[in-house]
Formats: sequence, structure tokens, C-alpha cells
Amino acid sequence: MASNGDGSIVVTSSMASIEANPLLGAYGAAKAAPNSIVRNIAAERGPHNIRANTIAPGIVRTGFSQALWQDGENEGRLSAKIPLGRIAEPDEVVGAAPLFGTPAGAYISGTTLMIDGGRQVI
Repeated sequence: MASNGDGSIVVTSSMASIEANPLLGAYGAAKAAPNSIVRNIAAERGPHNIRANTIAPGIVRTGFSQALWQDGENEGRLSAKIPLGRIAEPDEVVGAAPLFGTPAGAYISGTTLMIDGGRQVI
């Protein structure tokens, strides 16, 4: 990337990296590391026009999170904490990654993009 004078690194993190959860402490700590790493890559490699960003989804309807939403009652409690009122679908998360590699995202670097349906605002 440095020899080309351009590049974009996108790393997946999690909402758990920002929001404390007594059931996910170790997971949250592990997911906070990529947030820090991309900030450092952005600072170190920015002069070579290399950008680094993290995508941090909230709860997404996947097999990994199935235990959280398979019970309709629990899904309702979780959805009530999300301003958009629902759990994300995978397609709603993956669309953010290409932004960082396009001209529209050429000035975004060192950030963590929360894709959480607005949960962090409440």
C-alpha cells in the first residue's frame, strides 16, 4: 500500500468494544483492541495515504448472536433499547465496509463506525 501511495484497511470490531456489558467483559476488551490498533495505523501510515477504520456492529441477526434473539421475548427487550426498534440484518452491516475504500471515504481514517441502529444515543 505504501509503495502505491494509497490503501484502506477495514477491521471488524463490536458495539461491545464501546458499551460495557457484565456478560461480555472479555469479549468487549478483545474487540476494543482493534479500535486502538486502527487509530495507531491511521497515525503511523497516514503520511502514505493509508487509512484504517473499524466497523463496530451492534446486535446482528447471525448464528453467533442467535442466543440473544431466538427467544422472542428477549428479542423484544433488546429491540426496545435500539431507536430503530429492531436487530440488524447482516446486509445492513456489510455495506459500510466499501465506503472506506471509495473516494467518498478517502478522508475517513482512525475511526470506529458504530452500526447499532442508534443504540449509542440512548
